[in-house]
Amino acid sequence: MNENKQSPFKGPSGSSAPEQAAIEGPEAGDTARDKAQLIKVERVAELARKQNEELIQLVGDLESLDWKKIKPHIMAQILTKIPYRGKKDDPPYYLSPIQALIFAIEAYRMNLSPLSDQCFFNKDAHKVNATLSGKKAMSRDMGMNFGPPKFERVTKPFTKGKMVPGFTEDVGYKCSMEIKGYQDRAEYTAYLSEWYMSSSPVWREKPEHMLQTRAQEKAISSASGVGASEMPSPHDIEPILAGAPDLLQLPSFTNSDSTDK
Repeated sequence: MNENKQSPFKGPSGSSAPEQAAIEGPEAGDTARDKAQLIKVERVAELARKQNEELIQLVGDLESLDWKKIKPHIMAQILTKIPYRGKKDDPPYYLSPIQALIFAIEAYRMNLSPLSDQCFFNKDAHKVNATLSGKKAMSRDMGMNFGPPKFERVTKPFTKGKMVPGFTEDVGYKCSMEIKGYQDRAEYTAYLSEWYMSSSPVWREKPEHMLQTRAQEKAISSASGVGASEMPSPHDIEPILAGAPDLLQLPSFTNSDSTDK
């Protein structure tokens, strides 16, 4: 009789990790999960430490807190650390080093702070767009000062194929503004059928408020020419900044990647 015959119910010595965990009991699985979690925490801590070192060095390179006096390549490093709102259900995103550098250089040319709500990097067009606030500032630089907006709600039947859910008529808002020193007024009428963006939560929640904002923005562009040729974006008139940064998504942009000061 072969006394060394192996029982068919006994796991082989080379069992896989899940099989071995089942043999050893739930405690082994818990230990493996704890180790994996510990490794993840250590990775995040190490990444945070490296990023803190980068930020400390970055702050040390600042010569002024006036954005106009911050060198473009330093400003670009700052911009890569800011989370921006993604489209619809997309997660927040970060600018790449080259996108941030283009953003910084173009914002300087436009005399708008890239750290404010005056402008943003339109990653679809690879251009820098001015927001409503930015267009007001650029118009003032041109000597065109707009008075407070006056709005008039208007309606018309929807054209075929351009209906907006929740509305029986095509709602529009006419914006009229005085331009100090000019006889003519700046005017523009924005309609839902032309500007409604179903992918935008702000447009879905406050469509008429957004129409007023769009009408004001287009009235300024039409009168001053500022941003008149820009491709429209929802971020022209709604916030683009997202929530707090996720450490695991922050890009690396150290001084070794930038140009010499």
